[in-house]
Amino acid sequence: MVETLTAFYAGDVDSYISHSDFGSELTSGRDSLLRLMLGRYVGEVGRKGGLQAVEPLKATLENDSVAVVSYALRFGNGSRETCIKRLKKVGDEWKMCVSE
Repeated sequence: MVETLTAFYAGDVDSYISHSDFGSELTSGRDSLLRLMLGRYVGEVGRKGGLQAVEPLKATLENDSVAVVSYALRFGNGSRETCIKRLKKVGDEWKMCVSE
């Protein structure tokens, strides 16, 4: 999860895609949409002084292949945001759910 979120806020689309689960609803326009979305958030994070850390806070298993993780994002300007995300086990790797 930390690697996925770090890639997201750094604008590393390829790494973000490889560590995410988009469900079955995403079309072939995924890359273009993601690049636009990442550009917006990377700019926002830059105004906050950049991402300094992703801090996992709590993880709860819903079942063998789904976990809910709460985490904090710490920014260079001293601000902090707390978020919750679902992770899905795909093969041997946990991927961050984007479609939920």
